[in-house]
Amino acid sequence: MWRSEREPFKYRLRTKFFLIYIKNWRAESEKALRTLDKKTVIVDENLSKVIGVEVGSLVSYAEVAKGLHEYIKAHNLKKEPEKKEGRKRGIRQKFCFKCGAKLPKRAAYCDRCGTKQ
Repeated sequence: MWRSEREPFKYRLRTKFFLIYIKNWRAESEKALRTLDKKTVIVDENLSKVIGVEVGSLVSYAEVAKGLHEYIKAHNLKKEPEKKEGRKRGIRQKFCFKCGAKLPKRAAYCDRCGTKQ
């Protein structure tokens, strides 16, 4: 069998496995979506105030998430990111390592003791 004769089979086989993978992936994702849409959460007093549903009723996780987002938007509860106060970048003061006197930034020698910096 020549190489050119085998290649179409190889590609058909890859395509077949890919289609099976996509089919399984879709089934799993649909199953996950169905669990989000099932009404499994019993609403208590606090949750009823937030999402606006009667106490004791059943809601899905998707409805709870949607209600929470709407509540946060309506009451402006989103926190702004805090600005970090980092180290201020400025001119650092230079000191003599022998006598401790303040020196200009580009000083090669200390004005006070004459030590080379």
